Amino acid sequence: MNRAARLSATLVLSLLATVSFSPAAFAADGDASRQEVARLATEAEEAFTAGVAASRDNNNAAACRYFENAAVLWENAIYASLGMMTDPRYDREEVSHNNDNLQENADKAKRNAKALCGR
Repeated sequence: MNRAARLSATLVLSLLATVSFSPAAFAADGDASRQEVARLATEAEEAFTAGVAASRDNNNAAACRYFENAAVLWENAIYASLGMMTDPRYDREEVSHNNDNLQENADKAKRNAKALCGR
């Protein structure tokens, strides 16, 4: 298998990897912090999905932009939740676990962008 085929196979596996996020931990219950984190995470998931679709259509430039946007949105969701870490109304461990998942998703999106940008 040549280098381009291996890269393509690796990218497809990476694109098919599911994103991890527990919306229940950040359910919109009237709390502004939870709502903002959930909104950003949802937008990131939509951008990631659009990136997968663009990649499957061999539109690498669009896929690159979608994956870069998804990574930024997931990182913004992490920043939006930082105040929740010290707020006694939230389970610190649950917020930390979900932030770890958000970071994993951001890292996946960055890897996909790196593989596609400039191709």
